[in-house]
Order: sequence, then C-alpha cells, then structure tokens
Amino acid sequence: MAEIIDLVNGNNILYSLIAGVLSTIIAGFIFFLFKDAVFKKPDFSGRFFLKVIVYDSTLNPYKGMELHFLVHIAPKGNEFIGGGERIYEDSSLGKNFPHIIHYMGDSKIPMKINGEYSKRIFLKDDFILMCEITSKDRISHMVVNFKVPFFYDLKDFSLLEGTFTWSVANKSGVAYLSTSMFNQKEATHGKLAVDKGLSKCKEISP
Repeated sequence: MAEIIDLVNGNNILYSLIAGVLSTIIAGFIFFLFKDAVFKKPDFSGRFFLKVIVYDSTLNPYKGMELHFLVHIAPKGNEFIGGGERIYEDSSLGKNFPHIIHYMGDSKIPMKINGEYSKRIFLKDDFILMCEITSKDRISHMVVNFKVPFFYDLKDFSLLEGTFTWSVANKSGVAYLSTSMFNQKEATHGKLAVDKGLSKCKEISP
C-alpha cells in the first residue's frame, strides 16, 4: 500500500514539473508573438510641429503665451535625438496688445533635442523631449512630456497632448505635437510685419 502511495505522489510531482515546463514554454511563445504589439516603441522619426501654451509663470507677461517650434526627431538606440527652431510667438494676452512674431531666417531661435520613451504596461507611455534652447541672450531648458495612447501607430498620428516646464521664468503649461503646422495669426512684430508695413519694430523680441 505504501508503495502505491509513493508511486502516485511521484507521478503527481512529475506531472507538476511537466505542467510547469509546458506553461513556461507557452508563456514564452505568447510573449514572443505579442512583444512587438505590447513593447515596441513607436517610430518617432521625421518632421513635427511642437506647440506650447504657457499657463503659469513667475512673470505675468509670459502667461498665455503661445509658441510654435519646427522640430526634427530621429531614433538613436533606445533614445531620440534631434533639433529644431522657434518659428512663431503670440504673447498678446500677457502684453495686453497684439504681439505676434513669425520668426524667419536668422531670427529663428534654435534648440537641441534629446528624447526618451518609457513603456508602461497598464498606463499610457511617456514620450519625453528635453530641449536646450539658445536665444541671443541665454541658454534655457524645456522638458516636454507626452502621454502616448495604447497601441499607438504613427501612421494614424494627428496630435499628441502633454505638459511642459521651462526654466525661463518657471514657465509651465500644455504642449501639443503634430505632423501638421498649427494655425498662426498674422504677424504684428518682427521682420515679416515690417516687410508688410504692419509694424515699425525692426527688432525680433528674444
């Protein structure tokens, strides 16, 4: 009787080991099939338009400011690199009068971009851009964080929404990334406005 019990227990242990091995193999196979869909990073590569709107700042004239950047992004290993330039500014709200600039030629303000993409299993992924912006007076840093929806496909891309912080006057607010240019108002200041006879201002604001 004891021999029969030992044989049954031995078989149960063997069956458990076999079931464990098979479960591991099946789980690995499923992971292999779905790893691209679950863990693959979107191919953020090419030309994009970045828009930021300042909601908060230590300086009131910056509040409500809207800035547009033309950026180019390319993958580099597990990160992203790129560059861009500021092409548009609307600070009318903070200045209490129309103040719109279309940056052109050497008046465009350049920036360098380093990015990273963080996968989240049960949350939206984080796509973070760290921007170093060089104006004629200073070098500043802006960090933009976009939330990427599940199973995001760049081919279906229209608009990403996120938040940003900027070292200049502790600016913060909302940010948008698009493959299409954002709507822009007619210039009231800067070179384009001077060429059109809309402004006497010959200097581009920093």
